[in-house]
Amino acid sequence: MTGQLRVGVERVPVTPPIGIMQCGYAARVSGSTHLLDDLYATAIVCDNGETQIALVACDLIFVHPTTVARVREEVVRRTHIPANHVMICCSHTHSGPITYAGPEQGERERAYTTALVHQIAGAICAAQTRLQPARIGYGQGRASIGVNRREQRPNGQVILGENLSGPVDPTVGVVRLDTVDGAPLAVLVNYACHAVALSAESYGLSADWPGAMRCVVEAATSARCLFIQGAGADINPRGGPSRDYARMQQLGRSVAGGAIQAWADIQEFREDVALAGVAEQVWAPLWRTDSQSAAALQESLTTALRLPWEAVLRMRAERFPWSAELVERDGTPHTPIATQVLRLGEAAVAAIGAEPFVEVGLAIKARSVYQHTLIAGYTNGSIGYLPTAEAYAIGGYEVQQAHFWYHLPAMIAPTSARLVEDRLIALLEQSRR
Repeated sequence: MTGQLRVGVERVPVTPPIGIMQCGYAARVSGSTHLLDDLYATAIVCDNGETQIALVACDLIFVHPTTVARVREEVVRRTHIPANHVMICCSHTHSGPITYAGPEQGERERAYTTALVHQIAGAICAAQTRLQPARIGYGQGRASIGVNRREQRPNGQVILGENLSGPVDPTVGVVRLDTVDGAPLAVLVNYACHAVALSAESYGLSADWPGAMRCVVEAATSARCLFIQGAGADINPRGGPSRDYARMQQLGRSVAGGAIQAWADIQEFREDVALAGVAEQVWAPLWRTDSQSAAALQESLTTALRLPWEAVLRMRAERFPWSAELVERDGTPHTPIATQVLRLGEAAVAAIGAEPFVEVGLAIKARSVYQHTLIAGYTNGSIGYLPTAEAYAIGGYEVQQAHFWYHLPAMIAPTSARLVEDRLIALLEQSRR
């Protein structure tokens, strides 16, 4: 059912204390040493008189499902927005802090991750208090900072390099939200590229290129910018990660250019819109591996990190604290992948609690019932990489090693991407009813 759109926006800082462990690169050997730029959580709440939905964009690598559950509980208690109408997106910056801490982490890390729940929930609750009549428009730009990183060498080995013939998604999706008088309120910007412009050699806390993009977009439009990271698991910035902060800012400006042009080109707006939120879990089976595969993983990690296996395990416990949910189904371990759709009139945000390959995002867009579909990876948690079935045949970091850092005993099965794709297509269709 449609009704007069009202929108509220709020932003809160989520910058951690300097010294906190960063998450995203195994090669780092200590905690953060300085601050390059602040991190934020920016929330919007949309209301049409019958339905309310909330989306928050965080300058974080991802959040744990337990954090998502706690945020939703607090939001439901304070605002009565239904839990499946609350979406928590992350930019996947590799220069941000750990976002989950257990007993083995220090007091600083535990205090930060506990406070994070209340900061994110507080942003949503505050946004609800700022609701005002609004209008919405949709646009699409282009950017070319991303390159497929799954480079296959002549010997067949897949490395994190540059595959110039590999698939990318150059689309910059834009959802523009203004007051009914045309004053800017917020703009959603969607693009698929790993937030790794800054390398493991950088120990500065930063929102990476999405933060730089946001600053430029906001200066040009006067609207609060919420970045939604797309299906960029196999997409890196051209030229790869480096310590060059100026280059990182330039990459952000490049994406901002596509977003600003799309924002400016939007001429059609609607004030009466339909809103919806639907969410389900996809239970992905793990890929059975034998002892030989486990031994190969151990050898590859110790060789790459130049550390004994005991040191690698300690590193994972300290720098990549996580807990994975596993349930036996038909004799096979399964792990849940969060999927969710938020409808904003004639646009929809399709979210995946994993690191989806770009091909997964492109397939969902191609099948979507919406003309404007924004893919949100790294949303409402993350179980690790979500590769295409074809990627398993040639291997590479994403299908052979990455599950270790997510504390999974094995990679999810090759069928998982299609399971997620089909579920999201069903949720997209459900959200239009």
